[in-house]
Amino acid sequence: MTLGAPSEAFWDRVRHLFHAVVELAPHTRAAFLDRECADADARAEVESLLAAHDEAGTFLGKSIWELIDTNDHARLTGRTIGAYRLVHPLGHGGMGSVFLAVRDDEQFSQRVAIKLVRGGAAGAALVRRFRQERQILAALEHPNIARLLDGGTTFDGLPYLVMEYVDGTPIHEYCRGKSTPEKLKLFLNLCDAVQYAHRSLVIHRDIKPANVLVTADGVAKLLDFGIAKLMSDTVPVPADATITRLMTPEYASPEQLLGKPVTTASDVYSLGVLLFELLTEQKPFGERTPLSEPPLPSTITKPLRGDLDNIVLMAMEVDPARRYGSVEKLADDIRRHLSGHPVAARRATFGYRAAKFVRRNRFYVTAVIAMLAVAIIAFAATLRQKRLAEHRFEQVRTLARSVVFELHDAIAPLPGSTPARALLVQRALVYLDALAADAEDNKPLQLELIGAYLKIGDVQGKPYAANLGDTRGAMASYRKALAIAEAVDDPAMLAEVHDRIGFVQQRALRWRDALSHHQTALRLRQHDDLALARTWVAIGDCLYIGRFGDPRESYENALRVLSRTRASRAELLREIARAHQHLGGYFSRQPNQMQRALAHHDAALKALEECAALAPSDAVARRNFADQLVMKATAQNLMHDSAGALAGTERALVIFKELAAADPKNKEAQHDLAFAYEQISLAFLLQKRWPECKRAAEEVLAIRNHLIEADPTNREDRRELSRTYGLLREANEHLTGTEHSTQRYTVE
Repeated sequence: MTLGAPSEAFWDRVRHLFHAVVELAPHTRAAFLDRECADADARAEVESLLAAHDEAGTFLGKSIWELIDTNDHARLTGRTIGAYRLVHPLGHGGMGSVFLAVRDDEQFSQRVAIKLVRGGAAGAALVRRFRQERQILAALEHPNIARLLDGGTTFDGLPYLVMEYVDGTPIHEYCRGKSTPEKLKLFLNLCDAVQYAHRSLVIHRDIKPANVLVTADGVAKLLDFGIAKLMSDTVPVPADATITRLMTPEYASPEQLLGKPVTTASDVYSLGVLLFELLTEQKPFGERTPLSEPPLPSTITKPLRGDLDNIVLMAMEVDPARRYGSVEKLADDIRRHLSGHPVAARRATFGYRAAKFVRRNRFYVTAVIAMLAVAIIAFAATLRQKRLAEHRFEQVRTLARSVVFELHDAIAPLPGSTPARALLVQRALVYLDALAADAEDNKPLQLELIGAYLKIGDVQGKPYAANLGDTRGAMASYRKALAIAEAVDDPAMLAEVHDRIGFVQQRALRWRDALSHHQTALRLRQHDDLALARTWVAIGDCLYIGRFGDPRESYENALRVLSRTRASRAELLREIARAHQHLGGYFSRQPNQMQRALAHHDAALKALEECAALAPSDAVARRNFADQLVMKATAQNLMHDSAGALAGTERALVIFKELAAADPKNKEAQHDLAFAYEQISLAFLLQKRWPECKRAAEEVLAIRNHLIEADPTNREDRRELSRTYGLLREANEHLTGTEHSTQRYTVE
């Protein structure tokens, strides 16, 4: 048979021949067809129909199979299939028909959908595919996939499925008139269902609006796995005319239309087509072939310009290798767009090219940034000469966005990048403050400004990350971000700002204020599970160190959130390690819980070691691993395992020294050194190696005094000085012959 669906004339010819030959005696049929039918394809279809007719028998004049083939649905109403009575047809397609049915055995009341396969010329192939659909559905259990309830075979050999009845509206009709965020959130439910199917080794191959119904309470349900493919199936399924007829060309991927191998990327493409239609309320290709490049969604709906254009086009790439690698990655980009974060689906921008250059020439980064700063100043001077103020505004906005988001993000993971980042902060603040004055009623610009002020505040003084030690400047930048976020009422960005302010308040030992900000962030968190886990850990820290309550539940809540999180491997490992690290610190100070504490510390170490291995040049990943070595050492010192503590801290110290030398303006690197030296001093104290204990404590004292001098608001290091002086006093007294107990320092 020729590729593509046969014409109506072809099926009329088959129907005419079938009715003419069915009344003949079986032994005379072949001679009749030899005489009347020269078309081999038509003859094959007629012979398939005759075989089905002969097998079906004469129940009530026509078999159920034949009634479906002839679309005689009215006569099927009232028939009993298994324990169910057919009420009326819900729809029909290439594989057969779907009926609303009710339970007919008086056991209980239930409405279901029953799917019956048609026969016809392709009957045998369709029955095989129908049985495969039943096997696939039996293995799928997801809130956004219509459930298989029952199945069987009728008296005349017709297989059927009994499925959950979804009383809903096709997704494109349901979304008509709704806001873009509402459409995207509903689409994410569908992505979860398709990704679940892919994890179960099932490719749907027919994602379209008619196969996604939305209930009255807004729950999306994926239907019809009739032409789905099992990835684990070792028997190849040919791309024959039957499959071509069953799929829907408007939503099929190019490889499906061309008969090439189908993978999960085919479902990504179909989701892209569906997303285009939901966002624009138009199909992407119109009268053109789906093998061509799709238009930009923003050519139909202008507000979609930017991220959503790029997301849809990446999902609908003609080349499967250039699409999203999985449905999960597509969904992650949509979540990042909803939360105001940069997305992966971006074209080769200035920032991308700059990142490549930096990796090849990382020792020249500072010089390059200096030249860029001069170029920015020169460009700004040129802009002032332009006659059109609006054009000037957009140019400055683009420049600030490139510097803060693209170039900054490209160099942030590199060792020694803090001076370059500081230069970017200094230059960018001038432009950001100018843009902020004109950002009223421009929500996209306001969201950009929030993200930019957060990044700048992070460089200035975000605790536990590479920063300049300027907590006062960081707080000023975060306050600017907070004012804009409150004006635009964006929950995701507001949550980010409140968490950042809470971190700075923690370093200033204002635990009650910090807790208030983190709890506000918790109430605002919606879609970003990674950020939600960070917030839970921060709340636990405030409860614990501020002595407001038991933090254990907060830390364990973080792990529960992460257990359901879909994110990149590195991001997930980092947050899992954070939660285990803080649980380790908590249990190390509980009676008889030291082994449990060490188990959590080891889990954190394992995660961070893998994270560092994924990106060997990432200074942040290496710093986090070294920090966890010292965190474990705190527990080992409490257990009087000074040898274990020294082994870990000395290993960490090598990394900390290397990072501090490469990035001397990074104040957090100095905090890390002080932390490591303090645990080394304490381990030497436990071993009564008083000279080494004293030297390590003096290193701590010098670093902490320097940090306090650089940032007078730094109350954390002021508090730690008392412990440092205690170590020094203990060492000096033993060196001079005066004995004191070491217990008071091992429990601090």
